[in-house]
Amino acid sequence: MKKLLGIVVLSFFLSGNAFSANLKCSSLDDSSTPDIRVRIDLDRNRIDYAWLGKPMKIISRSGGEIDATLKAGSINWFLNLDLYTGVLRVQHDSNSKLQGMKYKTWSCKKAKSLLE
Repeated sequence: MKKLLGIVVLSFFLSGNAFSANLKCSSLDDSSTPDIRVRIDLDRNRIDYAWLGKPMKIISRSGGEIDATLKAGSINWFLNLDLYTGVLRVQHDSNSKLQGMKYKTWSCKKAKSLLE
């Protein structure tokens, strides 16, 4: 009985609290912009925002929001995801040479897997 209890307790310690989610996001700024996929991986502390092609590092998780950042060359990218409303806001710093988009706002919902 003690061995069984030890195995159960050990499995709880080894299982961890891994969390990842796939989101499908639609633009709130421009309806002609195609939907994107975003993957949140709290185990690795990163968010894969499809448009950038590189993972963003999660810097804060509090109050129902996740903040992430990525430095790509001379451009600093910032991401904020509100976990209650599903609103994703992505912006770059105003000092970059990137013209046009200063920020982009998306409405996100959990994506369904083909295997569910």
